[in-house]
Amino acid sequence: LTTWIGTNAGLRKVKEVSANKKVALAWSDAKRHSNLVVHGSAFVETDVDLRRRYWKPEWRMFFPGGPSSEAYVLIRVVPEKIELMDFAGSILCEPFGLRPTVLERDGYSWRKGPSRQNEVTA
Repeated sequence: LTTWIGTNAGLRKVKEVSANKKVALAWSDAKRHSNLVVHGSAFVETDVDLRRRYWKPEWRMFFPGGPSSEAYVLIRVVPEKIELMDFAGSILCEPFGLRPTVLERDGYSWRKGPSRQNEVTA
């Protein structure tokens, strides 16, 4: 479940990840009335082989030097906790489905964690 993000080495997010590895990534799907939040640790990756592996040709407009460009880096996000709500898929916590389903990393597997009643997610 590792997430890879290709980005510009000079952007603020790269500096912030270098200073504080704890991050949250959020996605939503308005059509399904669902959202996903991944909490985890992030790492800036500059290895050229990794950059080639995750390179997308359409990024050439941003990085004319291609995957070996010094301006192009990866951010690797290793999830530790996942919060999910999906009304269309009936993935909800009770009562009433007003809190996300929470999964927490337990070594190499995942376990259902407690949903925090007062916690709000995007």
